[in-house]
Amino acid sequence: MPEATLTIRLLDASDIPACVILYQEAYAAPPYGDGWSDATCERIIRDLLRLFPKECFVAERAGEVLGFILCSSLAGLRATVEEFAVRPRYQQQGVGRALLGHVMSRYRAQGLPFLELVANVRAPAYGFYSREGFEETGNYRLMSKQL
Repeated sequence: MPEATLTIRLLDASDIPACVILYQEAYAAPPYGDGWSDATCERIIRDLLRLFPKECFVAERAGEVLGFILCSSLAGLRATVEEFAVRPRYQQQGVGRALLGHVMSRYRAQGLPFLELVANVRAPAYGFYSREGFEETGNYRLMSKQL
């Protein structure tokens, strides 16, 4: 029997429990390790889905959610990947590439000139983003202040 096709579709509220589990799996390994609580993961997903319902997607195969990408956009100036995760057992199988390609195509069609993201330089995803053509711009630096 042939393998089921990967489908990318809008994330909806019924996907949140599967996405919370996926989030925990994807961020359990170093350099993350600590992970967030289920409640925090759920709150992140719900907030982004509420604010940007047409910019949150899941990749699924045979009804199983394999990954998600949660994005935002600002006034036609730029789009941002806010959160992005693929189940570890499906990483390096094209799921992340398909999700990223999907949002890049959508934003390109809308005329947005940039897709931005923040990547942990110690994480395996950093190399993935580099291979997908993302570059450190040098124009901006992530700044933070503990409150």
